[in-house]
Amino acid sequence: MAKALQIAIANYQEHMKDREYPACFPNQKDYDAWTFMENITVHTLPIRKFACRDCTTKYQTEQKIVEKCFNPQLKLAKFAD
Repeated sequence: MAKALQIAIANYQEHMKDREYPACFPNQKDYDAWTFMENITVHTLPIRKFACRDCTTKYQTEQKIVEKCFNPQLKLAKFAD
């Protein structure tokens, strides 16, 4: 699991080069809101700005279809969507 997370974080960092927000967010405003909530709720986690951590299997599938998922190989925990 640690290796998969390292790969996912590396993919995220590569994806974010020259970008203001990840492609899976519809706009800058939504990404800013997510980032704000991350900063006030999980401020002790070093990967707090890693968007895939909050993704769901349903949303990942939707983003894969429109080719906006930058970590399609990442297997997300199966929580209720």
